[in-house]
Amino acid sequence: MKILTSTVLLLALLGLFSGPAFADEPSARAAMIDATHALLVSAKSLSLTRPVFTLDQPDVTVKTWKLSRQRDRLLLTLSAPLTRPASLSITGLAPDSEAARTFPLQPAVWPASRDRLVWVWENQQSLLPAKTTSVAKAVPARLRGAGDTLFDADGRLQLSAGEATAADGRAALRACRWRNQFTLECLYTPTTAPVDVRLVRLGERMMLRRAGPQVCWEMPGQDGLATFTCHTITKADPLHLLISVDKAQVTCYVNGQQTLAAPRPAGVSPWAGDALALGTPVGEALAPLGTLEGVALYTRALTAEEAKLAAAASVARLAQRVPVVVETKQVIVMAELVAFTAVPTPESILPYRHALVTQEYVVREVVTGAKAGVVPGEHLRVARWGILASKPTAVAEQKVGQRYRLVLESFKDHPDLDRQFTVDELPENFDLLYLLEVTRL
Repeated sequence: MKILTSTVLLLALLGLFSGPAFADEPSARAAMIDATHALLVSAKSLSLTRPVFTLDQPDVTVKTWKLSRQRDRLLLTLSAPLTRPASLSITGLAPDSEAARTFPLQPAVWPASRDRLVWVWENQQSLLPAKTTSVAKAVPARLRGAGDTLFDADGRLQLSAGEATAADGRAALRACRWRNQFTLECLYTPTTAPVDVRLVRLGERMMLRRAGPQVCWEMPGQDGLATFTCHTITKADPLHLLISVDKAQVTCYVNGQQTLAAPRPAGVSPWAGDALALGTPVGEALAPLGTLEGVALYTRALTAEEAKLAAAASVARLAQRVPVVVETKQVIVMAELVAFTAVPTPESILPYRHALVTQEYVVREVVTGAKAGVVPGEHLRVARWGILASKPTAVAEQKVGQRYRLVLESFKDHPDLDRQFTVDELPENFDLLYLLEVTRL
């Protein structure tokens, strides 16, 4: 048995701790909003003096440009579709009009189709406009909700943080109602826990939701609420969901594959209310429920082939994104116990009344939060309370091969535990991250 009394000091000397990484928000960003239009958005007023636009692709040039009345958006029209990543250089753009400003551009791969697309929201950081039919009024789509805590570092809606609504959702729903058919598309990254959560609500009577392990579509019928089960969740991988409703049928697609086709409920109009809402109202969610992004609404039913193309476009969109990692104080994971230190008897640690024991886990799922090195598949050394107030905790009953929910923080953030009685029977491995499980069982 090894007794560690200065774990933090030893690990710190080995340089195993690094500070949180915070992302800086650029003052100006540019992105393709369709095949031939790029939008530049600035937090500061833009000013152009004899601007020169250069793309590093000889077959594509900037044909025209237009500055918004508020001078915060610059719309560029290209001479040909952008089909591969490019670099856009602009000279004559204030504040430093003499130097060239360079912006990376990725081809617009999502949504796959814009035919009768009436509303779209990629994420809260995207420059993609909600209304893609009028690039001249290109304003990045934004949801309304209770502050920035609704969204994670990548702009995805955190489903446990509250409900968000679309400012211009009323017109989109009215267009769907007028045609009496629609398709709803979204990308849902779930948790494996069997939770209940709303994903998307169309008015007051239709909803895409998670019910335990199942993803369901709900709409009214003659005999009450009709529920269509689209998918059963077994892992935390992103799910591209597409619900297509025409005048006769409801069809569900998951990752481009049809999972359900059933007659559309008759007898009751599904249209009531005009709120296009995403997420779960505050107070209904008690645990992390996953994230939502890439939401689109069409006033027509999509075909099976179009569903495959939509799923492929969603995958391509994710491949383009460079994740923004902002470390949080806590990270919650589902992890499998792979090696343990036996909890000693309370008598053996006298005169101490509390003791930490070191366990080793492999991360299976990051539920919420972010911390360098804490990713699925990585092994962690975790200090856990084995004895509290001279009594063994539930840690003593944990078994190798079982999964447990861990609430982890950096051990260095708890200097008061530097001299805490700690028992570690595991082989030395200073290559593994050492964290503290803060729950007192």
